[in-house]
Amino acid sequence: MPGGRNAQLEELRRQFPLTSVVVESAEETVLKVDHALRISPTTEYALSLHVELPSTFPNAAPRATMPYCCHEVPITPPGLSPSQALAYQWSSTTSTLVEAVRNGFQNAADYWGPVEPPSMRSAALQLSGETDLLLRDLAKNPSCLDAYCYQLPIVKSMREAGRQTIEEMERVAGESMTLRAEVETLETKVAELQQRLGERVSRLQQLGENRLLSSVCTPEALLKTLEGDVRRMSSACVAVGKRALDACRVGKSGFQDLLEQYRAQSKAMHMLDLKRISYRAQCATR
Repeated sequence: MPGGRNAQLEELRRQFPLTSVVVESAEETVLKVDHALRISPTTEYALSLHVELPSTFPNAAPRATMPYCCHEVPITPPGLSPSQALAYQWSSTTSTLVEAVRNGFQNAADYWGPVEPPSMRSAALQLSGETDLLLRDLAKNPSCLDAYCYQLPIVKSMREAGRQTIEEMERVAGESMTLRAEVETLETKVAELQQRLGERVSRLQQLGENRLLSSVCTPEALLKTLEGDVRRMSSACVAVGKRALDACRVGKSGFQDLLEQYRAQSKAMHMLDLKRISYRAQCATR
């Protein structure tokens, strides 16, 4: 039975002494494991793996990648067919971290074969070899120094141009990020304004359905409303006048009151009619 998280980490360090912690956080732990593999009786090279352990390990499976080339390495047992590798499932009760790392190293070796994968060690050896080659060229042929001196300003110019290009790209990227933030802010403001505009349009539509507002919203509608009011007031005055005449024929009772009411309504009607005539004249001169 595999142990818990700490027990499996201790066993990994015991089986692979060159194990170090790269990142350790609440979300994950990244380990760097170095190991030398013998590919054949005459071939041996060192391999490194980055082993990522999620916070839920060992319930969740680890993940192995090769540094520098960022190639993900499967932790399945080596020699499986593609369908078998696809069907492989990590088990928290039977799978172990040591087994997964050992499988990862073997799968990486099978992937690269006799070719040693890139590493900081191989890069350093290659650069040191280039330096030795340069020194040998200078020792054998002094004219090489003139060639290198001629090439040096060109290389420096190319490096400076590359540096300026990178700085320009960084500047443009920074401006793009700034513009993106400003655009997002403007989009938020535009969305708010659109919402307010929609609410106001809705209110205007509701007001447009109001009969009272519709009757005075335009000069033509107001004139039409005034004409209707004058006609209604005229009809009311005629009705009061008839009642006053009827009261006069029958007797004097109530005649004076009806007469005063008739005068007041007639005066109000004529005042409204004068306003209507004046407003129509003003509209005609505009």
